[in-house]
Amino acid sequence: MTDSKNDVRQSSDWFTKIDQERCIACGLCALHAPAVFDYDDNGVAFGKRDANHGTVPIPPEQLAAFKTAYRDCPVQAILRSRRPFPPEKPAKPRPDHYTE
Repeated sequence: MTDSKNDVRQSSDWFTKIDQERCIACGLCALHAPAVFDYDDNGVAFGKRDANHGTVPIPPEQLAAFKTAYRDCPVQAILRSRRPFPPEKPAKPRPDHYTE
């Protein structure tokens, strides 16, 4: 059984994810916080702990590095929240348009 008070103390209560549409793949986030951020095959950054969903809190020992990355992102692509980010809604399929 886990002690919920202890679980709270082990969390920084900050959540993060990358706005991948805004990311310019400059490398600063992974340089400052390599335990928090990484890059996919296309060079776009993502949050490592939860595949960029923003649902796993940043560990306290990574918080200073995260804050530096957040501050230095030139396009403000690093998002942060005190609560887990809500699940993203799947894109609605586009209707097929047929022309005759």
